[in-house]
Amino acid sequence: MAEPTEHESQCQIFQWAEMQTKIMPELKLLSARIAGVKLSIGTWRKLLRAGYKKGSCDILLQVARCGYSSLNIELKRESGGRLSPEQKIWLSDLNKYGNLGVCVRGGPKAIEIIKAYLRNDKDELLLLLK
Repeated sequence: MAEPTEHESQCQIFQWAEMQTKIMPELKLLSARIAGVKLSIGTWRKLLRAGYKKGSCDILLQVARCGYSSLNIELKRESGGRLSPEQKIWLSDLNKYGNLGVCVRGGPKAIEIIKAYLRNDKDELLLLLK
């Protein structure tokens, strides 16, 4: 079986979140950016004019936990895929300003990180991020 694409992994995360919202109501605030979708030049320009920022994270959870203001995930495939220079800067700036910005490989790992974050379990969260 082929490794899931970034888009497929992101869909997996949001399907899981939808099923868990009654248990973890904070998941209502989990949102996503466009990931793995080919856009025309015209659509890309419209997004940029409307405030889309190159390098911003794929997944955002606007809930304060573990001493951070929010959780921001740049999702990558389990193997392959690299952070762009813009993504590296974005993650660095998020962390500099009190948020948690991380690059995560694969949907299952992202789900574990989200769960630890929402449990406010900073020790487990830091272990998962190693």
